[in-house]
Amino acid sequence: MEENKNAVLNEQQADAKAPEEMVEKSSSHHHHSSGNSSHHHHSSGKSSRRSSSGKSSHRSSSGKSSHHSSSGKSSHHHSSGNSSHHHHHSSSSKSSKKKKKKSNTDYSKLRSLFSFLLFLSIAATAVFAGVKISVLNETVISDVFTNSEYVDALYEDVLDYSRDMCMKNGIPQDYLKDTITYKNIKSIQKAYISGVLLKDESYSETTYSDKINKLCSRLETKTAEMIKNNDIEVSEKQVDVGAKTFSKEIATYLKGKVELSFVSDIQGILNVSTPVINVGIGLFAVLAFAFFLLTISIEGKNYRSIRPVAISFLSAALMNTLLVAFVGIVGIFKDLVIYPSYLCDSIHRYINTCAVTYLFEAFLLFFVGMIICALVWKLKRENE
Repeated sequence: MEENKNAVLNEQQADAKAPEEMVEKSSSHHHHSSGNSSHHHHSSGKSSRRSSSGKSSHRSSSGKSSHHSSSGKSSHHHSSGNSSHHHHHSSSSKSSKKKKKKSNTDYSKLRSLFSFLLFLSIAATAVFAGVKISVLNETVISDVFTNSEYVDALYEDVLDYSRDMCMKNGIPQDYLKDTITYKNIKSIQKAYISGVLLKDESYSETTYSDKINKLCSRLETKTAEMIKNNDIEVSEKQVDVGAKTFSKEIATYLKGKVELSFVSDIQGILNVSTPVINVGIGLFAVLAFAFFLLTISIEGKNYRSIRPVAISFLSAALMNTLLVAFVGIVGIFKDLVIYPSYLCDSIHRYINTCAVTYLFEAFLLFFVGMIICALVWKLKRENE
């Protein structure tokens, strides 16, 4: 019991001492803190004195610094002004370059357009000129049917038919060459073609008919004489009727070979096309000249303005050449089936004549284009 009481008393004493020890520790800690604080206060006093002495120097320094700062600001402002001016000048320079580049691009596009239109005008003028010179030229077409090769073949054809008629009727054929001559056939052929196509006053359809009738009468007379001279036993009436029938059959055959139905159609085409061709040549020639002036008047170096003109002429020359090549290829793969054969041969010669005309035009256009190319080269050398 006593031991328990002693233990309880010891605990109570321990509990009573614990708050006192805590108070002492707290006061000790507070005193230490206050000491530090006073020390800190002392230090701050020194610092404040130093600060006050430093303020005057700081004012002086700040005065200088402010002056320097203001001058620095002025300098910075001046520098920024120069930079702004330089930036503005640079931007305006870039803008002007862009405008100039855009302008040059526009001029180049416009020049290309005029050059292309110039090419089309030159090519169209060349095509219309070729049509007028050879394709639908009355003289060239009439030569198809009046050249010596055609007339020779026509004469042999009529003579062969006449010989067959002599054999059929059982009469000699020796006299035919003296009656149906090359000169007569050529005169008849020229009279018909010139009268229909050329509208030549010296030859007309009446002239042609007169020549046919004259040959028929001569052939009738010569046939009757040949029958009488060979003592063929027929009556006088039979001789006259036979000679007349014989001569008319030969004359009919000759007229069938001379009078070609499409010749009249050609004349109708010529009547309609001639004014159109003349207007076309004049119109496209004027357009070509106008586009030529527009092409060379575009701003830029001289050789750059003239170079598209050379390209236009060379392109037109190439187009004419390709046109001739196309006709040649068609002629190779597709034969003309025309009877008689001498007429087909004559049409082939006509096509060749037209092709030569277009090739000659292509050569002229190429020659002009090369001259302009030489001029371009010379101007470019001078500009460099």
